[in-house]
Amino acid sequence: MHALAAESVCRIQSFQPQNLSNIAWAFARLADAHMPLLASIASEFSRKMSAFDPQGIANTAWALAKLNFRDTTFMHAISAGALSKMRQFEPQSLANIAWAWATLGLRDNPLRAAISSQSLRRLVEFRPLPLTNLVWSYATLSVHDGPLLDALAAASLRLIFEYNPQQVANTSWSFAKLGCEDR
Repeated sequence: MHALAAESVCRIQSFQPQNLSNIAWAFARLADAHMPLLASIASEFSRKMSAFDPQGIANTAWALAKLNFRDTTFMHAISAGALSKMRQFEPQSLANIAWAWATLGLRDNPLRAAISSQSLRRLVEFRPLPLTNLVWSYATLSVHDGPLLDALAAASLRLIFEYNPQQVANTSWSFAKLGCEDR
């Protein structure tokens, strides 16, 4: 993988947004934090941010957070890209962006507010995994967004029979950490 990473760094300017997102995802899945490659991806993302679709933005954020890559310029670019296209974000992409910020322990109030608003608009489309990851993200950052949490709790009840054991455990932990109780 190091040879692929090194070659990618050399050619990074020729990568299209999908290529950048895919290579970031691949290295994250392998837990290979090749820093020159990650820095190159972050830099190129910042240059090409407007060409990324919401899934590409979210997947790139997820991948670099998974590798614990912290770069202020990159995170600002991700936030700006996500905010500019938030109305197009689907549940999985919303959850991936929220998860990335929570994993890195970052707070971005405008981004969080936009994620909350878009999540409420698309709540009926949420499946167990993005729903679990979204509530986990808010709990991890201790964000108490009453309207969103109430809606996520109702959606969780609607989908509870589709949850796997990990999703039940993570959702329970999240609502407990946030102090949510049955009403």
